[in-house]
Amino acid sequence: MSAQRTRSADEWADIITEAYAAKTRPPLTPQLLTEMRAVLLEAVREAEAVHARAPSGASG
Repeated sequence: MSAQRTRSADEWADIITEAYAAKTRPPLTPQLLTEMRAVLLEAVREAEAVHARAPSGASG
């Protein structure tokens, strides 16, 4: 897997939110979608920060 990121945290949050919303029944309200996207964005940013601090060559 390439170490180079091709998508931003915002893009990942949008992609995941849209995919989840497309399959959820009954549909989520706009407010819940906004809240879910915010939680996903925070999680992706935290994961990126952890990855950035990891020593080169570290796995997991």
